[in-house]
Amino acid sequence: MILPGIQAIMGIQLIAVINWSFETLTPGHQRIHPVAFSWSCLPLAG
Repeated sequence: MILPGIQAIMGIQLIAVINWSFETLTPGHQRIHPVAFSWSCLPLAG
């Protein structure tokens, strides 16, 4: 049963954006996060 693990990983990544400490990152690091999130979704989608 791999689906709950995938949901947990995606949930943690999305919570990071909502967290107040995400706003303390530089704009460059904030732009890197969605790219890294997308790359981590690719193997899970395939």
